[in-house]
Amino acid sequence: MLSHEPQGFPGYFVFLALTALTPSAALLPTARPVINWRAFSLTLFILLLTSLLWEATLALPYSWWGYQPSQMIGLGVTAWAGLPIEAVCVWIAVTYMTVIVYEIVKRWKASGKSARSAFLGAKTR
Repeated sequence: MLSHEPQGFPGYFVFLALTALTPSAALLPTARPVINWRAFSLTLFILLLTSLLWEATLALPYSWWGYQPSQMIGLGVTAWAGLPIEAVCVWIAVTYMTVIVYEIVKRWKASGKSARSAFLGAKTR
């Protein structure tokens, strides 16, 4: 399904990419060795299944909430009441970002360093 307003700007996706995917991608090399990928995959699957069933079977068909077509990429899942692809991406990005941020903070707290030193490096004089 393509957007009815092709002149719109994909604001939802740009916001998602800037606030969730970019920081997560920058932190991934540090978090990768300590992430339990099997547990992450199961959590992602359960969260994605639950959230998409909720949105596709209740939220959109009953108009409990909606999306601004002018802010969409224009791709949607027709069989699920036109659920925009951004709704699928947000749940994947949230799970991905949460795991990475959690592991980074856990490693920082275990290091005993101050936040400034841990994330920006040691100050040299």
